[in-house]
Amino acid sequence: MRIDVAEILRSRGLVDEEGYERLRSLSPSNGKTLDRLAVEEGIVGEEELLSAMGEVLDIPFRPSLENEEVPLAFIEKVPLQFAREHNIAAFGMRGDTFLVATSTPFGFRALDDAAAMLEADVEPVFAPSGQIEDLIARGYQMQSSGLGAVLEEIDSNLIEAVGSDIERAEDLLDIANKAPIIKLVSTAISEAIKRRASDIHFHPLDDKMRIRIRVDGVLYDLMDSPKTIHEAVISRIKVIGKLDIAERRKPQDGRTTIKYANREIDIRISIIPTQNGERAVLRLLDKTAGLYSLEDLGLDKENLETLKRVISVPHGIFFVTGPTGSGKTTTLYAALARLNSPEVNIITIEDPVEYQLRGISQIQVDQKKNVDFAAGLRAVLRQDPDILMV
Repeated sequence: MRIDVAEILRSRGLVDEEGYERLRSLSPSNGKTLDRLAVEEGIVGEEELLSAMGEVLDIPFRPSLENEEVPLAFIEKVPLQFAREHNIAAFGMRGDTFLVATSTPFGFRALDDAAAMLEADVEPVFAPSGQIEDLIARGYQMQSSGLGAVLEEIDSNLIEAVGSDIERAEDLLDIANKAPIIKLVSTAISEAIKRRASDIHFHPLDDKMRIRIRVDGVLYDLMDSPKTIHEAVISRIKVIGKLDIAERRKPQDGRTTIKYANREIDIRISIIPTQNGERAVLRLLDKTAGLYSLEDLGLDKENLETLKRVISVPHGIFFVTGPTGSGKTTTLYAALARLNSPEVNIITIEDPVEYQLRGISQIQVDQKKNVDFAAGLRAVLRQDPDILMV
């Protein structure tokens, strides 16, 4: 069904003939739809437009959200940057369905994306953009209060100490082990795990350090912290990764394992020097997450049968490629689980070994012991393998 916004507004007496002709002359551009342009050009008020569009689309209109709160499940699963970018936020539940406020009558794609993040149905409700912005601020401010409280604990004396030129490793180590710095790094990791992030970025800018998380392949801002504590934060990350805190000119890689809510989380750490200081990226891996079968990967029937056929041929090579968080490791382990049987000898070379598979020989790459992929491949070829996974 084609919806004529200009005709809808004219038929309801919300625009006169002059306004109607102005609407007809507007062309959607820069991602802005005609309804949004009508409001920005002052042709019609936002509330009048949303109310009219709600009648046509059979979507309720709420002029006020002042007494509403964002459900915790929405805050934990939908990143703040996504909510702000699309100006959507849940304000209640109806059974298992989230009631989601939006000020964009045709923003159904954003609602679909939110539903995918929530793994639940969403029901749209129109509301003024300002009301939704206030709702987002209230909800996410409460959720982010842990990070904000940590920054408040970092008093001016500590900031001054960190901001000075620290030449000795002992000084950096001392500051990195101060409670507020430890809590800041720990809270950032905790927030990332709660939001199911695959990576945490500690990105130094000219005047601050930005902490970002990657959720479902997309980077979102988590918080900004003073640039003066940047070195201490990076040093703290080096400490937990057992890296050299005095080395600031060369890239370093490390890893550690933490416990979080009865889950074992493997953290791979990468630190590189940049123009604005050292940058750190933490890759998070939930080692207690269950393995998927091929049928659980979400492939359609045709692609599933193709994948089964490809991995079952007696000879050949099978490449799995894709961006961060796209499911490469999940797909490989699902394939190995299907091929695993007493009749075949399966050997893997991994960095790191993310899941332990019974009956499969898994080799962990260790550069310090000169066990790299090349050396591993040479060695396993003498082990009479039927299947290799690198």
